[in-house]
Amino acid sequence: MATVRRQPAARRLLVAGLVSLVALGVLLAYQVHLDGRTRKVLDQRFEVARNFERINYYGETLTMSARLAAAAGDATAERRHRELVPALGALIGSSRRLIDDPGADRALVRMEEIRAALLSTERRSLDLARGGRERAATGLLTSAGYRRQTRRYASASKAAVERYTTTSRAELGATAGLRRLTGILALLVGAGAVIFFTGLTRVAVSYRQRAGQAQEAARLAFERRRAERALRESEERFRRIAAQAPMVLWAVDRDGTFTLSEGERLRSIGLAPGEVVGRSVFDVYAQQPQHLDNVRRALAGEEHSDLVEINGLCFDTMYSPLRDVDGEVISVVGVATDVTERMRAERERDRLERAALRDSLTGLANHRAFHEDLARHLDARALDDPPLGLVLVDVDDLKRVNDTLGLQAGDARLRAVAQAAREVTPDDGEAYRVGGDEFAIVITERGAWAALGLVHRLQAALVAGEEDGSPAPSGPHREPPRVTAGLAEAVGDEDKDTLVRRADLALVEAKSSHRDAIIWTEDIREPAELEPDATIRRRHEQTLATAL
Repeated sequence: MATVRRQPAARRLLVAGLVSLVALGVLLAYQVHLDGRTRKVLDQRFEVARNFERINYYGETLTMSARLAAAAGDATAERRHRELVPALGALIGSSRRLIDDPGADRALVRMEEIRAALLSTERRSLDLARGGRERAATGLLTSAGYRRQTRRYASASKAAVERYTTTSRAELGATAGLRRLTGILALLVGAGAVIFFTGLTRVAVSYRQRAGQAQEAARLAFERRRAERALRESEERFRRIAAQAPMVLWAVDRDGTFTLSEGERLRSIGLAPGEVVGRSVFDVYAQQPQHLDNVRRALAGEEHSDLVEINGLCFDTMYSPLRDVDGEVISVVGVATDVTERMRAERERDRLERAALRDSLTGLANHRAFHEDLARHLDARALDDPPLGLVLVDVDDLKRVNDTLGLQAGDARLRAVAQAAREVTPDDGEAYRVGGDEFAIVITERGAWAALGLVHRLQAALVAGEEDGSPAPSGPHREPPRVTAGLAEAVGDEDKDTLVRRADLALVEAKSSHRDAIIWTEDIREPAELEPDATIRRRHEQTLATAL
């Protein structure tokens, strides 16, 4: 009667084991689906980032082409302007199709509207330039309204990128959480299957031990053979599933000896499924101290996960100790998922994000980085902090050099100015290329009075570079690059746009008064012992710049 009562228990264990295997297969298949979803989101983020980089580049190129065509009647610039308009529209449309986020889509729609307004202004400027009214055409493109629309366009672009980045990061975070959850569930289900089949084997053995008669013994033997066959088939199915899954499933006993080693990713690290069973994990992975430290932590009873690199591949590995009824660790089960491609995609994304903040010609930080850094410095300032100085620098006669000696000579001149700016900028400052022939230098702790000396050193460095035999263009423009500068100092809780506007006005005045001149705004705080008269001070600086 005891044997009869045990038969339903054996069947229940067998059913539970089979259900566990089916559940494990479903979980592994779902993890494959999550991997595909993650790759899709990363690919989409890469495509959107590349589109926005090109959108910003096309927008800046359209503005520069319109200004060049309006100021000089350059037909090539005008033709370039006409060619880029449909390309920019197509890029924005492509980005809208890629981005599945209402907030980012509204920002893109706003970009299209602002770009349409800018395009209307640029076309009116080109019409004026073709009619011989270059001054009016240039004034239209330098008007406050046009600049305001340009800033609104940049803000809309930034808002779209930030909104989409936030949404995609949230989606990637949710997917990663689901992957981790399914990994844990798969581990638990697999462990449950092992326990069920172990219990089933013990029940089958007990049938034979309790057989008292030949007929009962034969029946029990038949049941045992059937159970063993079912167990082997179930184990084989489990091993096939584990061998085809994009992961490594392994287990070691309390001594560190492998009892299980399955998974399709084993071949990628030079091992075959089951090859290391019976060998010590401390011998097989003797050259992987990080992995061995994690195994020791798990054998000590700590469940944890870690990113482990083996043979150039990166695995997201879960280490889970199994305990007996007394709470002692008897085994460690691990699930390692290959995340190499995901890590490579994340590193590539980070590289692109860094490249989006650098100017490719000079290596300096670009227009976008300048505005972001300046806004951050101003937001972090307290009223009693040291003054923040801003220098806007314009390279003199760059268009003439481009027209007479070619664009390569102009590029060489820009690189020379960038190198000189990099050399003279102090530790508390940063140099930027913010436009075609415009540079900016921000000094965060010493104000514009120190920036004045910086501009002198910059001009002297350009002259010294020529005297030291640095490469210079041949022909009528062998003189070293000359620069004109406008300086401003942050006042109170002044915002970024106001500070840039004041420095820009000083630069415009410097360019209209003298080549390689230096003009600063009236509110710069200077040492009390220096001449307070701004007129005398400007005349002194212009004389010094001419001498240099």
